[in-house]
Amino acid sequence: MRMRAAVGALLLSTLGPGHLLGGWHEKVEALDGALTPGLAAEKQELVAATIERLDLIQLNGPYATPDEARTRPRATSVDFRQRVERWRPLVELYFHSEDVEWAMRVMRCESRGDPAAANPRSSARGLFQHLERLWPERAVSAGWPGADIFDPEANIAVAAWLLYEDGPSHWVCR
Repeated sequence: MRMRAAVGALLLSTLGPGHLLGGWHEKVEALDGALTPGLAAEKQELVAATIERLDLIQLNGPYATPDEARTRPRATSVDFRQRVERWRPLVELYFHSEDVEWAMRVMRCESRGDPAAANPRSSARGLFQHLERLWPERAVSAGWPGADIFDPEANIAVAAWLLYEDGPSHWVCR
């Protein structure tokens, strides 16, 4: 397993799915004892970059609840690129580095970075346009039981799980 994926998995197993809600820095410090000395230096660099990015998300205020995401104004064509890019830190956390640009392209095409995106012709919802009827089972399988399909972090995490479990065929956009 690559270093980024290994540390990412360790971070997620320690922090859990709601890590953006608080206690992030303290929980990361607890990881030091879980890594071998050889991984410590590489971990420090990755963790520092991840903390910086997640702090930016916290400061800029991710959509705190699915209801807020659903009721806020829609993005205009001018700001959709920024709306997509704001999710890059989470995409980098859940996707392997070689798949990040692919994931960003898919998200840009599927939802334009709008976590409240809903396809009017199907039940596809959220950043990666997961189908509502398949969401509960996939969310459980990906380690996000009970997560709302409009939760940006859960939507990204389940998309990554789906890509690595079954490939990219679930998305029209590639």
